[in-house]
Amino acid sequence: MAEAVGSTSAAGSARKRVRKRTRKSKSNTTAHDDSDAESLDTPHHTSAPVTTTPSEPARVAAASVPAPAPVAVAAPKKMAKVAEVNPHKPSFITRPTAPGGRRYTVSVAIPGSIVVNAQSPELQSRLAAHIARACAIFNVDEIVVFDEGDVRSIDPDAHAQQRPAPRGNKRRWSEPQSAPHEGEGEGEEQQEESENKGFDPQTFLARVLQYLETPQYLRKALFPMHRDLRLAGLMPPLDCPHHLRFEDECEYREGVTVDPPHWARGRGQGVYVNIGLRDPIQATLPGGVPARVETGTRVTVKMPYTVHEAGEIVSPREPVEKLGWYWGYTVRLAPSLSAVLTDCPFGSEYDLVIGTSERGVSLTDLALATSQATPVATPEGQTVQPLAKPQHALIVFGGLSGLELAVEADQGIQLDRNNAAELFDAWVNVVDNQGSRTVRSEEAIMIALARVKPILDHLAAAK
Repeated sequence: MAEAVGSTSAAGSARKRVRKRTRKSKSNTTAHDDSDAESLDTPHHTSAPVTTTPSEPARVAAASVPAPAPVAVAAPKKMAKVAEVNPHKPSFITRPTAPGGRRYTVSVAIPGSIVVNAQSPELQSRLAAHIARACAIFNVDEIVVFDEGDVRSIDPDAHAQQRPAPRGNKRRWSEPQSAPHEGEGEGEEQQEESENKGFDPQTFLARVLQYLETPQYLRKALFPMHRDLRLAGLMPPLDCPHHLRFEDECEYREGVTVDPPHWARGRGQGVYVNIGLRDPIQATLPGGVPARVETGTRVTVKMPYTVHEAGEIVSPREPVEKLGWYWGYTVRLAPSLSAVLTDCPFGSEYDLVIGTSERGVSLTDLALATSQATPVATPEGQTVQPLAKPQHALIVFGGLSGLELAVEADQGIQLDRNNAAELFDAWVNVVDNQGSRTVRSEEAIMIALARVKPILDHLAAAK
């Protein structure tokens, strides 16, 4: 009787254990009804509850593990590269702007007076940043900021922002504190001091353009604190290929020469360059001759292949001409429009100069004539000549009064506003059938580069 009770209790406990495991397996395998149905249909003998109990959890555990098939499939290398890109973090992939390098240059000339049209320092900074981004997007190699002189438009409201306030003694934001107002007098020394401290739109625009083009890790060393840069936080970055992060790898890097570190002194002649890494690297001039460059000079360094080798200081045009990368722009100040045309920094003069004006020929007709390599007649009776293949192209923009008055005000150019088109190889209107009465300078720069740059690229690629 005791044996019967013991066997009954043992069988009951076994059945209880089986029930518990069965409930657990059902709760954990709700998505595998087909496999459970197959296991229930198989015949079992008397000891089935005892012998099949260990296999149940194994089947459940195997079913709960995710299928490894998608992980085991080997993806192509290109797809794996795309999968590594984090869509939530901006990333830049350096792509050549021209296959096999780009030899020709594109320059843009703009008057510094366009920033006077902005009503506040914040808007001035945003305007300068907008111009910088437009030039960087379309791979401009040089920006020339020129002084168009004391020009005045026929429209009296065109220069309303340059006139002082008609009432009260409130000073303009761009005036120095020592500037005189009505009813105030000052001596000659104070006048000279106020003139030196006055707002210079040309210098302001050039400084902001240089600051934005400089990589972030070099700005502190190259740009001291200045009032023109106090609103730099409002300016959007350019994010050019030479604006590298600490972890980025590139064949070239921008740097600034520094004093040799303490552990490198007495180890021979050489130049040490801060290129945005943990330690400065040693660099030499081409030909293997150790370089002696003044400290604080910005240079372009070709990175060494190993950490035991020295880098090489090269021309900033080398990444452009050899690899076709865009490597930023240079900024040049010109005292007049004539100086823009005569002081070309590329070793020769500009062989293609394009002037922009709303009274010029249609850019659509110019593109058609260039693509067909034949003159095109316009409905107005003009003949549009095709553009020649350039080596150094220059696009000139006017200020608030237009480019015609800037040509007329220049003492070095013997032309008036009526025949200003004779100064340029092409005199075009970049906005056909404009819906607004006026097109701002920053808008004209963006539109002109978007339409003219493909034409220049096509001419440069043609043999």
